[in-house]
Amino acid sequence: MEYTLEEEHYKAYNLLNVGDQAVAAGGNANLRREYYESMLQELRELCADHDKLLDIGCGHGTLMNYANGIFQRVKGVEPSAVECRIAEENDCDVVNAFFDKNWHEEGFSAFISTQVLEHLPDLEEVINTAYRILKPGGVGYFDVPNGHAVYADSRYFDVYMEHINYFSTNSLARILTKCGFSIISIREIFDGSHIAAYVRKEKNRIEFEKHKENDIKKLQSILPKYKSVSVWGAGIKGRSYIQNVIVPEEEHIKHIFDNNSALNGLYIGDCRIPVELPTKEAVNQNDLMIITALEYKNEIIRSLREQYKFCGEIIDIGEIAQE
Repeated sequence: MEYTLEEEHYKAYNLLNVGDQAVAAGGNANLRREYYESMLQELRELCADHDKLLDIGCGHGTLMNYANGIFQRVKGVEPSAVECRIAEENDCDVVNAFFDKNWHEEGFSAFISTQVLEHLPDLEEVINTAYRILKPGGVGYFDVPNGHAVYADSRYFDVYMEHINYFSTNSLARILTKCGFSIISIREIFDGSHIAAYVRKEKNRIEFEKHKENDIKKLQSILPKYKSVSVWGAGIKGRSYIQNVIVPEEEHIKHIFDNNSALNGLYIGDCRIPVELPTKEAVNQNDLMIITALEYKNEIIRSLREQYKFCGEIIDIGEIAQE
């Protein structure tokens, strides 16, 4: 909707449009304390680390106080001088500014933005800035009023002069992904009156060929540590991995096992090692087993330990990629 507010509107804004004493009491955030503490814990679990969190549009700092102890460092940015002053009095680290392309501090593990996007005339600038300030792999949380419910239920009392954007789950997901985020989850909250989205800034993807080269190098660093190594899994993933990664190192591989009797005695691509059914004797000739069948990894490990009494080390191709 059209933005009709005065330029200075948010510099003297407080969410409740009441006096300082009532603002300092915490407003609706305190009524929803249990939800927001749970949200911050969920965000922490999604993080690669728990270093720095930024509260975008932090108001008087209620959620920042909840985040202390969950994240090591908590910072806020807020355009309202009124709310910033109250946050500072509550020992919050707050910057009195608009969160836009002029924001320079980066390297945050996570951010939160609660009931902010609906106010913004330039959504993409703010969402792009939120994306930029995150570390690769960092996560964020947005919640906004559920605009779909406002219009679907003709909730005239939920249309405000200050709300110029009205979201559905689809439209919110669309603009967040347009700005580069991956959606972890998006759902209605507070009995459908709001929408919450957890997002991630994905790590830079390695191209296929480079990833394959890296895996070969990692395997080369692993194999010399063991006297005898075998591979378990000649299914589709296993065949691709064996052809691309194992073949250059096949002189170090003793067996390729698979429980599928139809594959017994067959060969994979350029590999000169035949696929064979596992036996207790053959399995226990090894001190390392590499599992390529990731979907059945747990079942294979249990079989190795319980049925075949294998005492050596077990790793899977996913673990090799992460070494």
